[in-house]
Amino acid sequence: MKKAIAAAVLLALLFGAAAWNIAHIDSLTGSLTASADEALTYCRAEDYDAAEASLREAIELWYGAENYTHIMIRHAEVDSATDAFYAALEPILTHDADAAESAIECLKAHLQSIGSMEHVSFRSVF
Repeated sequence: MKKAIAAAVLLALLFGAAAWNIAHIDSLTGSLTASADEALTYCRAEDYDAAEASLREAIELWYGAENYTHIMIRHAEVDSATDAFYAALEPILTHDADAAESAIECLKAHLQSIGSMEHVSFRSVF
């Protein structure tokens, strides 16, 4: 009986940790996406300095979460998102609004992909 209780407690802890991980990733990607949206809004208004500041803030947040992301997220996804941040920054620095919009949308797709991969679905279990 003690083994069954210990197993149930361990299973509950694992489910709790998984739920916390999902919530943390959702929070992180949500904050990053909001900063990317803000940068996009500034680009559309041709305020490239504010767009750069907003995107650099997101990059700093991304690097600030590096210890967590390199453990909990696939390395290919981390590298891909990092590349997408800098791909979005480049057209902002050259004041190319159309290219910046496209690159920021690509960045947001990467962030959404990271968030969706962490969610539990029937396909991810079976």
